[in-house]
Amino acid sequence: MESCLHQREVAYRLADACLQVFDELAESDRALRSSQMQVELRLQQTGAFFLCDEQLSVILDRIAEVGADVRRFCEYLGVDGVAKIPAHEVEYALAALEAKRRRPA
Repeated sequence: MESCLHQREVAYRLADACLQVFDELAESDRALRSSQMQVELRLQQTGAFFLCDEQLSVILDRIAEVGADVRRFCEYLGVDGVAKIPAHEVEYALAALEAKRRRPA
């Protein structure tokens, strides 16, 4: 019986330690997300967050080349319009269009 009580106590301590680590990770995640939002806001304010004119032109040309539906493409990327694609996702967007090109019609 004493062994069972000891094992239960150890299990409770381990569970408490796991919960503490989880809470610390959740707090770190919140802090990182807040920092990311601040950086994105600053980039938006300077006009450096979304596609530049050259990138926009490349994306629009590629959409036309592969015959993609602009509305569905924007929905897939989770944006309101092609001009609202974040600049850091340009390679992802181009890869998605190339994947469409390779799929049979």
